[in-house]
Amino acid sequence: MAKPEAMDSAAIETRLPIASMLQKTRDGELALVPGPLWLADLKPQQELTFLGVLGAEDHAYGVLLEIDSGNTRLRYLPLPVGESPLSILTQPERRTALEKQVMAWPETKNTFTDLPVRDIPLHEINDRLTSPIPQPRQIFAVAANYPSHLFIDLSLPDKSGLIARLRQARPRLFQKYPPVAAPGDSSSGRDVYADLPGPFGSIIAPPQVRIPTLKGENQSVSGHLDYEAEIAVIIGQDLSWDVAKTMSDVELRQVVAGYLLFSDAKVRDPQAMGKILQVFREEKSASGNPYRVGEAALDGTLGIWDETTCHWWSYAASWGHYATYGPFLVAASGRDAFPPRMILSARSYSSAAERSVPPPQEVPQDQLLLRQAAVTTLAEDYPDALIWDIPTILRSLLDPADNALAFTEDTPVLYAGDLVSLGTPGGTVISAKPWWLLPVAENLLFWKDPVYFYKMFFAPTEGDYLYPGDELFLWGEGLGYQLLRIEKPRKL
Repeated sequence: MAKPEAMDSAAIETRLPIASMLQKTRDGELALVPGPLWLADLKPQQELTFLGVLGAEDHAYGVLLEIDSGNTRLRYLPLPVGESPLSILTQPERRTALEKQVMAWPETKNTFTDLPVRDIPLHEINDRLTSPIPQPRQIFAVAANYPSHLFIDLSLPDKSGLIARLRQARPRLFQKYPPVAAPGDSSSGRDVYADLPGPFGSIIAPPQVRIPTLKGENQSVSGHLDYEAEIAVIIGQDLSWDVAKTMSDVELRQVVAGYLLFSDAKVRDPQAMGKILQVFREEKSASGNPYRVGEAALDGTLGIWDETTCHWWSYAASWGHYATYGPFLVAASGRDAFPPRMILSARSYSSAAERSVPPPQEVPQDQLLLRQAAVTTLAEDYPDALIWDIPTILRSLLDPADNALAFTEDTPVLYAGDLVSLGTPGGTVISAKPWWLLPVAENLLFWKDPVYFYKMFFAPTEGDYLYPGDELFLWGEGLGYQLLRIEKPRKL
């Protein structure tokens, strides 16, 4: 289900590598074809850009030198054995030397032949490129950080001042990796999801998804898998609250070593059922809850954020092969604390028999259809600018006081190489009704149990979620693209 009002039409017209990359279908949808043209905006001489390579015998990582003028080959300089992009970015002298080498490449490539430069034909990059960094120890993500996600996907009233009010509350973060079992469930089977898929891999959800119930026992259901295109930052140094609490905004921004395209796919069922149960139990946020806004529409739309809610969200986002990042890592630069970058997502509806739920009748099948398109930026004049900036997000993640991440029973710490994803714009499948409607419906239909409202929530968009056979395409400006296939669940 397309949500045109969630997409930045001006960015679509002006920021894509090639204007003709999107074409209208007979049904009026915007469709795209994945391929090397989506790399035409890479600027390795302006931004130090790293990649990971599969099948290389002696090098796992490299630095991008160019996409040749014929747009047929990618050239890169392999990093020496033992070096990774992160190790270079944390050594100023080594980084400076490599930047000079890359910047000089266009003038020196025909005269210096001693560099071990390698080529990858662009038609092979889906098979040759992999994640550009070692697998992170931890991944966290921010919830509700784009106004369009709140106004369009979650039906928050579009009133002036609401975002300014929300900005005063504490950002909500959940754990994306390592996998988190549902509250009360055993962690056995977590190792199945220990390895993260690459940027051209497969997204796989478990056969059944757990949701909470009114009686306190978890129930298994068939999950509803949603997409979220995002940008993630990679942390360049170990960071604890004892250190971070005395750091300025400038110093916290310097902790970021670079940026990557990130997929924050997740199942929506625990989120939806958790919100329904909060209404049935007539739960209210404590007045001292730092995540509480104190404004009825905002608190009603977002729901209560506490250790239990954060635990369920973390389970929904991590108990599967969901998190993908890359294929390129772009180094952070002191010239711009957070450069604006467009991101988009497109998805297909497979006509294959393996798709367990038929797609909606009105959508074209087996084509990648545009679903999200926005600019990730902090610019105040951009209507969909990020609600919380990076220093605020890092402080919320690390501050142990009333931290909803305390469900892990570990003191929050960030390690070099960890990722923090910054949230998704509007255009996802989830389509919530206005916050006040559920309490009214629950009172009118007082004899119905929460499962009835859970089924009602998903019924209108059942066919729009991701199912085996579907494909997901993500692109980030200057960050490359991902092409992911939804595969059948694995039996645990």
